[in-house]
Amino acid sequence: MLVLVSGGTGFLGRAVAAALERQGAESLPLDRSRSGEALRRVLASLPRARRGQAVMIHLAGLADPRSAQEHPERALDEIVGLTARTVEACLRYGLAKCVLVSSGMVYGPQPVQPVTEEVPPNPQGAYAGAKLAAELLAQGRVAGERMSLEIVRMANIVGPGMGERTVIHELLAQMKQRREPVVVQSLRPRRDYLHVSDAAEALIAVARLPGLPGTTRRFNAGTGIGTSVLELYRHLCAVTGRAPAEPQESG
Repeated sequence: MLVLVSGGTGFLGRAVAAALERQGAESLPLDRSRSGEALRRVLASLPRARRGQAVMIHLAGLADPRSAQEHPERALDEIVGLTARTVEACLRYGLAKCVLVSSGMVYGPQPVQPVTEEVPPNPQGAYAGAKLAAELLAQGRVAGERMSLEIVRMANIVGPGMGERTVIHELLAQMKQRREPVVVQSLRPRRDYLHVSDAAEALIAVARLPGLPGTTRRFNAGTGIGTSVLELYRHLCAVTGRAPAEPQESG
């Protein structure tokens, strides 16, 4: 199996490429710019027989919910538009499967945890809305075609190299500066946090599943355990040996 990874030079993409290498799988990481015509040239260069066994793991696109909220036009182009171009290229060149990486944020606030794949989406904000729109566009396009589509809704991915605007990065930065007290926007949000190496293994496991041409399946990837920002802060204090002075909310 040949695995192509769009966004293969990014945070999660590097972890996927490393995991594929450890497993002895053949992979082709693609940087984020290889969309549209550039991606089509890459796929056209592959022998037809290889394309028919290849899987695309689509990671490329805007990954920062705050940026999406501040610039919704970017979310439209870099999430929905980029997904459309990638799926279209996969169909045109006869790939066996596309694994589309989405977000658990499409579910929105839910009274019961953990959330199962059967729960109806309730996206809140531009990022979650764009992710759900990308899912639906891809599902509609693949229906009746020879390629299968797997959608993986990820928990919050953490680990070395995570974005500077993630809550863990911001907490650690303030703790490193010995800021007293640590300030966060809100202590109440409860999230499921998944290490980047586990996220990569989950995507590869889905990529290896036997495909169902013309159909779409959805999978949630996470621990199933919610952690509040306050609990997260106290855990980081325990790990770093910092005295857990109570943080404050900026909002």
